[in-house]
Amino acid sequence: MIRVIIFDLDGTLYPRTSSLYRSMSLLIRQWFQRQLRISDPDMDDYYEQMKCTYPSPLGAIQALGFSVASFHHDIF
Repeated sequence: MIRVIIFDLDGTLYPRTSSLYRSMSLLIRQWFQRQLRISDPDMDDYYEQMKCTYPSPLGAIQALGFSVASFHHDIF
């Protein structure tokens, strides 16, 4: 039997109101904040702009030159 866990990184599989989506979104935001070394007040605007530019976190990770392996390790 094959088992898989699918994590919805862009809000297409789970409603944005689900607790799983909210938890994943918070972890992803915190990961980017650590990588970018941005303070809390500055992160809100930057993160919203980044989500518009890169609808998928993986696109942002690659464009910013961060490690996808590090992202997966820290988030999942």
